Amino acid sequence: MKNTFYFSVIILLLTREIIAQYPLAPEVWSVPKKIGVISDWAVRSESPSISFDGQKLYIDAGGLAVTEGTDSGWAEPYGLNSNLNQHLASYPCISPNGKRLFFTWYVGEWYMYYSDWDSTINDWGPAINCGPNVNTPYVDGGCVLPNDTTLIFLRDTETHISYWDSENQTWGPVEKWPTLTLWFQSDLGVYVSPDFKKVYYTRAHLDTTIDGGSYLNYDIAVKYADSTLPSGYGPTHTLNFCFYADTQYFAGNYADRLEGYPTLTPDGKKTYFTATYDGQITIYESDLLIDENGDTVTNVENNNVEFPNSFYLSQNYPNPLNSTTNIRFYLTQSGKVDLTIYDVLGNEIFKAIENQTYNSG
Repeated sequence: MKNTFYFSVIILLLTREIIAQYPLAPEVWSVPKKIGVISDWAVRSESPSISFDGQKLYIDAGGLAVTEGTDSGWAEPYGLNSNLNQHLASYPCISPNGKRLFFTWYVGEWYMYYSDWDSTINDWGPAINCGPNVNTPYVDGGCVLPNDTTLIFLRDTETHISYWDSENQTWGPVEKWPTLTLWFQSDLGVYVSPDFKKVYYTRAHLDTTIDGGSYLNYDIAVKYADSTLPSGYGPTHTLNFCFYADTQYFAGNYADRLEGYPTLTPDGKKTYFTATYDGQITIYESDLLIDENGDTVTNVENNNVEFPNSFYLSQNYPNPLNSTTNIRFYLTQSGKVDLTIYDVLGNEIFKAIENQTYNSG
């Protein structure tokens, strides 16, 4: 028989708006580490795209740049040539074969271009417009290629798909993805695994700052393929390091906790993403410790995300409050939860959660 957790929360003012995040993903990631690639000439580093061999990381660092892996970590990034940086450039995406780089230029609107690697000059060639199918009316956000003939990108934060037309040597008609009526919506980037079994993207939810201000917070989430559902994918789950960042932020250890623009190595064992933990936009990396099936993937010493070893209920914040407050709790195992709010006289005011089953986390 499953345990049932009962607890009560006393707060000074009543709120009927419960601000919720998506449930914790079954896969577990390590504590994110900054890769340290903020260069002298750039004010930021974000929207990474990892090469198929995991040795090059293409980034937006005030212009398109790349950093290369070394025995001692990632090297200082260097800017790509003027073919790719003629205009305000962003959202690089390297193809799986490593010979075609996609990116967006701002030319009145954001449009997607690509450049092919020229082996004769050992550098990137001219920028080529992805064509009217992709760029009508514009591209928003970034792009991802699960393979060299499939292009998935964002427009109005909605995922779209196009396939390479080899006969006409251009990208073909564009449709919303995964279906015309059900598609992913991401605020800051999207990544699709090569086998299409996982989709990582960024979701916004109403959250609170330390001083009680209300704003949209951005977390990286994942969906798993599920052929029984109309969209082909199951419910949304938030990655564990997003919850960890929230804990660190409210403990005063992080200056901020936005996460976005996920990219993964092809084996799915390492992710790179944009975060603002120290108040500066830059790139962080994390290792997959346990996959969605509960199997251990990577052992990272002294770098595991630690959660309480018993049931935990945090202080609500902000407190005092105006119209909303956040109430966070942690379960070591799945079980049924009741959450009831009382006034200072002990009168029951609002039953926020009643006999609902929650997974661990």
